[in-house]
Amino acid sequence: CYAVYFQRKTFRDSWRTCKEKGGNLATVKTAEEAELIHELLSSTEPQSQRVRLRLWIGLQRQPRQCSATRPLRGFTWTTGEQDTEYTNWQRDDLPSTCAAPRCVVMTHNTADKSRSNRDNFKWLDGSCALAVDGFLCRFAYRGMCSVLESEGGGPARYTTPFNLIK
Repeated sequence: CYAVYFQRKTFRDSWRTCKEKGGNLATVKTAEEAELIHELLSSTEPQSQRVRLRLWIGLQRQPRQCSATRPLRGFTWTTGEQDTEYTNWQRDDLPSTCAAPRCVVMTHNTADKSRSNRDNFKWLDGSCALAVDGFLCRFAYRGMCSVLESEGGGPARYTTPFNLIK
């Protein structure tokens, strides 16, 4: 389960907010997970009028941990893992950024409904101390159920432990 929050926060504050709600910053390790996030973002209307948004995901790198030969470039998921089947970097890693802590945002162009913009949903690393447009959380709760099939009796109502009702 993924949720997007359009709140300007730093990486650490975004991570803390996800943790307080029972989740973590989003990991995007497979093309299937990326597709779920793309669907969520494409169907969500941000409160901001900005067209290009930057949203924190759960990737960070400590100083001097760069690795040009690894898919995550020395970054680690906030869950502690370094494995991935999927990456979506917008540009090559810059050696000059290896001396400072770096965190990753996913870009989102809210005007690109057809997904024709090749720069949409790309990953960019930058300063962890900057407040960006929002962040993506991932939740996994014991007892989560899959989507219920329609029984013809009207819409189903879902609730989450962080009081979101859908």
